[in-house]
Formats: sequence, structure tokens, C-alpha cells
Amino acid sequence: MAANPGVVIGAGIALVILALSLGQAGAADLLIRNARLIDGTGAPPRTGVAILWEAGVPIVAGSDSGNWPIDPYHFHGPTMLREIELLGHAGLPAGDALAAATRIPARMLALENEIGTVEVGKRADLVVLRKDPLRDLRNLRTIRWTIKDGVAKTPAEWLAD
Repeated sequence: MAANPGVVIGAGIALVILALSLGQAGAADLLIRNARLIDGTGAPPRTGVAILWEAGVPIVAGSDSGNWPIDPYHFHGPTMLREIELLGHAGLPAGDALAAATRIPARMLALENEIGTVEVGKRADLVVLRKDPLRDLRNLRTIRWTIKDGVAKTPAEWLAD
């Protein structure tokens, strides 16, 4: 992907107005249905996000959830996972959809030497999954362990704290 460091597109921002009236999942589903209608093939939609990605524009995932008091019951974890899934559905390869939530935002924040990839000398909180997200982005929901600040726990153990 040819990077254009001066331009950042947050895929979730396009859904803000629809999300307020339909809920985030409803807005995304509506956009996907409309893209299929416009395309006429029923194939996965070639969305504006995919067109920008193909042109080399860095795509950054960013959930618009948790904006109290407007949207108090959508939480960042699950909605971020859904946004990554939707980036894949919009036409980004799984690895690039994951990079939109990790490596690319780190670069956009000029923190790529500290975070964004798993490398010696970088800070990293990690999730260990039961299934490969590169095969199916929904596998991001198969969390076995989360490692935060060097402490590994299952989701149930984190919730119990």
C-alpha cells in the first residue's frame, strides 16, 4: 500500500449520523445493502473505504462508541471488533483491516517506534486468539487470553477483577 501520511480516513466517522438514528450495526448494514443495490451484482460491496484504500490512503479504525450521553451503551471493545470486521467486509484484506487498528494509527500518531507492532523494545498489550483472524476477522472474538502490562488473564478473570 502506498502511504499518503497527510491523509487519514476514519471509517467509523462516515457512520456517525446514521449511527445516531439507526444504531451502529443498523447504519453499517444499511450502507452495505445500499452498496450491493448500487453495484447490482450482489457481490461484496466496493465501498468508498475500499476505493480510498486501493488508492493508497491510510485507513484508521476508530470506534465512535461510548459518547455519553448520546450513545452510552456501545462500548469500545465490541464496537472496535465490529468496525474491523466491517473494514474487511468493505473490501480490505484481513491483514490491512487489522493494521487499520494497530500499525497505521501508531504511525499517524508518530508512535510507531513505541507501539503498533509486536517487536522487541516496543510496548504491547496482546490478545491470544483461539482462531486465526487472517482467515476470518470474526475470529477476533475468540479471545483466549489478554495480556496487559505483562499480566495474562482470560476474559472471565479480567471481568472478575
